[in-house]
Amino acid sequence: STGADRPRSQGSQAVATRRAAGKRTASAVAEAENPEKVELMARQVAEHIEHCWDACKVPQHHREMYRTKYFNGSFHPKVLLQEAEALAHDYAAVLVVMRSIASREAALARLRLLEKVFAEGSMPLSRVQSELVDVLLALRSVSLEVVEAIVRWRHVVLPARGVKG
Repeated sequence: STGADRPRSQGSQAVATRRAAGKRTASAVAEAENPEKVELMARQVAEHIEHCWDACKVPQHHREMYRTKYFNGSFHPKVLLQEAEALAHDYAAVLVVMRSIASREAALARLRLLEKVFAEGSMPLSRVQSELVDVLLALRSVSLEVVEAIVRWRHVVLPARGVKG
């Protein structure tokens, strides 16, 4: 599921909740001074990220890859906080991928609908041809967006070169 089927009001409420919790977590991280506090803050930010993932219906494979890379104690809470902020404001790489995939699925659905219309003969051929060009151009564009979003997402979740995960 891409999260695109989530009702708008539920999505807006989830964003507001993520933003409020993110602000509280950000101020706590700023106050952390000693290593124990930093570790505690990292756990709290990680927990916040987990809640955001639940609210956004983030796929399990992303969660596993992100946890492996970032929840191992080797990153300062500020790094995790950047992800929490990105989730709160809907620009996290995983959310961009999910939206891109939903857009591509919508373009494919439009293409299937056009196929039915053509088969039924319920639309003039010239209009079907025009619609087909529009749909194929849109499908090309959103397919490129999906690939670009996945490339950006991979940079976020995959270990750096030469680092064994």
